[in-house]
Amino acid sequence: SSLVKGRSALLAEDGAAIPEALKRHGIGEGDLRMALRAQGFDDLTQTRAVRLERNGDISVVGKDSA
Repeated sequence: SSLVKGRSALLAEDGAAIPEALKRHGIGEGDLRMALRAQGFDDLTQTRAVRLERNGDISVVGKDSA
């Protein structure tokens, strides 16, 4: 099963998408960009990490975040 209890899935790291992870979780690049914009990011290069949470939400950590 691709769903692991208590863990989120890393979709992008250091400004670069992880294509295998996006495909495994059925997330298109358009969906990823929409999630970024919804959280105030213009571009994937502004992010340190993008994760798919267990509840289906996409969380974004910006490069400027501590």
